[in-house]
Amino acid sequence: MTSRKQTGSDWDVRVFAQMLEKLPEHVPVSDAMEAASPQEKDRWWSSQREHVVAWFRPQATRGSGAFVRLEPNLSAAKTYQRFSCAEGLISLAEAVGVDP
Repeated sequence: MTSRKQTGSDWDVRVFAQMLEKLPEHVPVSDAMEAASPQEKDRWWSSQREHVVAWFRPQATRGSGAFVRLEPNLSAAKTYQRFSCAEGLISLAEAVGVDP
């Protein structure tokens, strides 16, 4: 595994998942959003960081269950574009220092 960019401005999804693991586990705005409107059922994560990392990491495989794919996806950019959880996206922005 390399820590370099894959092509252009895209990162290898495995490297990106490792970088995400180093971000703060809890950040105020997304934690408040989650508390105000918690997922009613099937919530398995303890933080949005855990949720986001778990979305990125298995993209490099063929997946499982409802998320089976013909070919592994190594593009962090493509994976990010497919992630549709507002709390997770806000937690990423907040963790890297985007002004609320």
